Amino acid sequence: MQHPIDTIYSSENGESQWAKELAIAIIRNNDALTSPLNVLKPAQCYGDMGAANGSVLLALAIEKSRQQKANKQIMVYSSSDSGARGALCLTTEMASAASVKNNNRDSV
Repeated sequence: MQHPIDTIYSSENGESQWAKELAIAIIRNNDALTSPLNVLKPAQCYGDMGAANGSVLLALAIEKSRQQKANKQIMVYSSSDSGARGALCLTTEMASAASVKNNNRDSV
């Protein structure tokens, strides 16, 4: 079963056209999103990362997924001035206690 998107890592950097793009995407895809939705905009902390933006967002999302305590879906999306867009979703799956126990036994 696909989980609704809980967190979005956005390339939005505070410019109005990107804010509008994100708002429209959220409205159009509301059924696939949780409420409340956690939208993270790293450019507001780090500044516009340019071509590195997609890689940085993905790295941040992977780190977040490792910290999740429940089944969650995280979306990463990035936009460019040239019109190119890209998005991907990461799904965290909680391992059952039995599988964690078996993995620990195998590594010994």
